[in-house]
Amino acid sequence: DVCRHGRWREAKIVAVDEQGTVTVSFTLYGKKKNLEIAKRDYATKLAPPGTRSREDDRAESEADQPTSRTSVGSANALPRSRTRGKGKGSGAKDPNAPVLVHSKSRKKLGKKNSRASPMVAEVPEMPTVVSKADAEVVNVSAADVASGQVPLAAAPVDDNAVDYIDVLDVSQKLATFDPFSSAFVTASNIPPPSGGWRWRPAVIEETTGNVALVRYLDVDQLHGYPETGKINTDDNDRIAAYRSKSAPSVKLHEFEVGDPVDILDIFRRKGTTKLGRKWRKCQVVRTNGQYFIRVTFVGWSKAFDEWFHVLEQADRIAEFGSQTEKELRRREDVEANFVKCLRANKGLTVAATDPDGNCLFRAVAHQVYGDPERHDIVRADCCDYIEKNRERFEPLLETGQFDAYLEHKRKVKVW
Repeated sequence: DVCRHGRWREAKIVAVDEQGTVTVSFTLYGKKKNLEIAKRDYATKLAPPGTRSREDDRAESEADQPTSRTSVGSANALPRSRTRGKGKGSGAKDPNAPVLVHSKSRKKLGKKNSRASPMVAEVPEMPTVVSKADAEVVNVSAADVASGQVPLAAAPVDDNAVDYIDVLDVSQKLATFDPFSSAFVTASNIPPPSGGWRWRPAVIEETTGNVALVRYLDVDQLHGYPETGKINTDDNDRIAAYRSKSAPSVKLHEFEVGDPVDILDIFRRKGTTKLGRKWRKCQVVRTNGQYFIRVTFVGWSKAFDEWFHVLEQADRIAEFGSQTEKELRRREDVEANFVKCLRANKGLTVAATDPDGNCLFRAVAHQVYGDPERHDIVRADCCDYIEKNRERFEPLLETGQFDAYLEHKRKVKVW
């Protein structure tokens, strides 16, 4: 554990290999320890000498010895020993130590060690973008950081650049939540799917032509996603400036609860295995984070409400009216042409009927009695016929549902 509780400690560079991996040496509780720092971790684990460790010293000194701090703030004072408990420190540090090291370890202090926790240094934001057109690479090299002359957030370009970017990871499929997996979930509170496309912070490890191998920096927070991936640096739809898309505060859509929207509904056609596709008018009823909106289909039960991923399913989301009005006009044109052909070729006309739940029986009453208002007689005759031929129709219904179906069907304005 190089940096216990996220502590910054003084160290020396003892070796640098051909890949830029730095080996540093430091003292921990009287013992010498070594740690390898990959080039990709320069920005988060290396800092100019004295800039981070002395801050930790001051924090620890104030917590451990609040009445004896006279030498800590002195301009000529060296950092005090980090000896705690029974460990023996090395006393004053070598003033020529060029590098400080920081680890990812952040253990919680227990009751036996309830003093104030040492400071945890913040990881600086690296405003880096990779693009062949207008890339401005912000990077950190070991020599620049060790010299103490280069700020981490604005290092100059050199051959040992650490390139930070945002990458749209499209490797994971959406996994829809199964409402039958929990007795506490209803149609109104189904959570959004898991997985799906994500903007992720990354660092470029190597580049071959226009293909770059990247290592993602959010593996600890985003479980189930890969640690590395490949991207085309010419694909501007999948790369962006560092933290310009992946930061949680960035809003990736403009939808609000109550907004109308057109949705391409994909459904299984009744009685077949074929899928139907139709643009429908919807309304946003919920949003979840950067990526998900939940919509209700206008005129349909809330049981059909559905979650949509604003990036991965963008081809199924459109401005309200832009697709549904176009579909309505297309259907009206088809119907008008059908009516025209009936009249021209067959001498027939289309009689309009009210869509009130009685339309089937109105149509039959119009043809049989010449009066669509006698639909109630047709409905009663049909139900009587089904009841008299129970053995023929009962197998078409679910077991035990025949009597309930007939009772329901005899009601006026029932589909």
